[in-house]
Amino acid sequence: MACKIQLLKNILKLSVSPVVQNIAGSATQRSLSVTSRCVSRRGFHSSSLRQGLMEFFDNPKVYGEDQVKHGRAWKIDELRIKSNQDLHKLWFVLYKEKNMLLTMQEECRREAALFPSPERIDKVEESMENLNAVVEERNHAYRELEEGEQANVDGQWQHTPFGRLGYRRFKEYPIPPWANVTHRAINQLPRHVPVTWKYGVLHREQVIRKNAQAKRRLLNQKKRLKSAFPNAEMD
Repeated sequence: MACKIQLLKNILKLSVSPVVQNIAGSATQRSLSVTSRCVSRRGFHSSSLRQGLMEFFDNPKVYGEDQVKHGRAWKIDELRIKSNQDLHKLWFVLYKEKNMLLTMQEECRREAALFPSPERIDKVEESMENLNAVVEERNHAYRELEEGEQANVDGQWQHTPFGRLGYRRFKEYPIPPWANVTHRAINQLPRHVPVTWKYGVLHREQVIRKNAQAKRRLLNQKKRLKSAFPNAEMD
């Protein structure tokens, strides 16, 4: 009787094992197929198409046009709500756009052609200035929050021995100011004494004359452009 039971167990073992192996093999194949499908459906990321040197030029469709549709400059309030990563990306976009516009402006000047919508350069520069202002605000706020003081500045406004107010940049010296005899002798002169009044008057006269010449030069340039292009806007 014991021999019959052992024989029956061996028969059942031999009959069941191929089925189990088939089930295990089919399950493995299904898992591999699912894995392959997941791998094949995984998203693929690629950068934009590189056009080489043509990225330094404007769209060929606007060649010969008088005006090009464009937007306004970025405002400071709009840039303040953006993250640092977005500002970093936007800076390179503006830098590339400015490079392209300056290249097109130089090419139009060389070909004696009309550069369409030159105010685009001013708007890009204004956007870059506003972006720099936002980054400086965040740097100052971070410095005050972490260290309790403002960010380092590269200089300060000081009066010269002749009574003029000028911006002096900081730099390293081999001798500290309190031990430098020459430095103390120059910077301890009295300010706004009658000896320096004459130099202050001459300096103000020179500044006024330069500003008047610059305004006169700009006015003459506008007159020449108005005579050459009567229908153009002189904004």
